[in-house]
Amino acid sequence: LRMDVDMAIKHYDDLAKQVFSDRKWWGDGKFKAETLEKVIKSVVETVTGDPEAPLLEGDQAGVCRTFVCAKNAHHMDIPVLFRTYKSHKVHSNCKIWEAARATSAAPTFFKRIEIGRNQPFIDGGLGRNNPSQVV
Repeated sequence: LRMDVDMAIKHYDDLAKQVFSDRKWWGDGKFKAETLEKVIKSVVETVTGDPEAPLLEGDQAGVCRTFVCAKNAHHMDIPVLFRTYKSHKVHSNCKIWEAARATSAAPTFFKRIEIGRNQPFIDGGLGRNNPSQVV
């Protein structure tokens, strides 16, 4: 999202207040995934102007390459990297908010998210807390 550190911290603090103040009493996860999605989309819209902005955009010259890790719930042993740069791997049509939701879908906290056709994702931190091990 090309935010400076102070702006990222401000958005994270706002997100945490909204998302973690409303606990669920039943269902998957302790907190509402819908609230998390709404807040993430709001941040994306504030920064990009489009809540549905794609993770991968056109010209990437001079832009830092980044990725976040998640796991396909059907293939837990294989990490999935949602990238901001072109790759031969799948998920090139992913939106920023979907990648953020996938990497934050720790089963204890939020329900999984489906991206694409029957592709359920959960937090990549389950066994892959250090993304440098994936690289």
